[in-house]
Amino acid sequence: MYDTVTLWLDRQPHSGILAALSKVAERRDYDSGEVTYAGKLKNLDVQLRTKGVYVSGSLPKFHVGNNLQGLDRSQIARAIEDLSDNLGMPMDGAKVNRLDFGCTFEMTSPVGRYLSALGESRHYERVPYRNGLEYRNSSRALSFYDKANDFRRHRETVLEGMGPNLLRYEYRLTRRVAGQLRRPEVTASMLWGEGLYGDIAVRWQEEYFAIGRLHRLKLGDQVRRVKQLERVLAVAGLKAFGEGAVLAMIEVGELGSMQKYRMRSKVRGLAIAEGLTKPEDAISEIDAKVWEAVRCCAA
Repeated sequence: MYDTVTLWLDRQPHSGILAALSKVAERRDYDSGEVTYAGKLKNLDVQLRTKGVYVSGSLPKFHVGNNLQGLDRSQIARAIEDLSDNLGMPMDGAKVNRLDFGCTFEMTSPVGRYLSALGESRHYERVPYRNGLEYRNSSRALSFYDKANDFRRHRETVLEGMGPNLLRYEYRLTRRVAGQLRRPEVTASMLWGEGLYGDIAVRWQEEYFAIGRLHRLKLGDQVRRVKQLERVLAVAGLKAFGEGAVLAMIEVGELGSMQKYRMRSKVRGLAIAEGLTKPEDAISEIDAKVWEAVRCCAA
């Protein structure tokens, strides 16, 4: 389920690489005098610099033509071997500077329903955009988006037999890949190793389940007292404002750290008030898809 990778091979490139590339352009840095060459190898962006080679793009698209079909570990090894053969350089020794891990799910409802059911996540900024939702910080991101719309935007064809409601979830390590994975280094040859592949699959799962879930309010027979009604109305008010908006207001207020902590705890308690709310059905559907995907990775 690897997708986009960025590889750096610290080795002086040879001129024969240019023959394997299309759309080659020469670039000159007038401050340093360095001349670089940029081109395409199928879908991959390749940049030749004085001290090495950068390669960036979707590994599944390079190997099988699309990123809907996840590559198993043996296919990943063949993809890197194919890349090495095309460039005439041992890319299995290249350093991994970016690594995306993702899966596309066929859903029962339009993708927008699922995006609206995902709440805040502690270590990320929640950033909605048209047809998608991203959680981002300075080192990594979680991206959820409408894959069918993505195909239309790029004028690509969805695989035969796939439905119209395609939800894509990606876990993107955008910098300090080795440090985030608690390894001295991460090279392309490690991508098909069972240990690294399994670790990233578990992280992909854990990061998803750390996202807050939006719950639906329900008013049942258990609400018989004024205090119970007040709590129901507090939950309704929180949902009207949005959990993230209320937490943001608390942060900018002129309060002490302990007061802010207590208020944040109160908000998060109301967001999942037992007996007053229940998870959206959409969340349960994504949960099941994520569990099944990781189970298949471990098989």
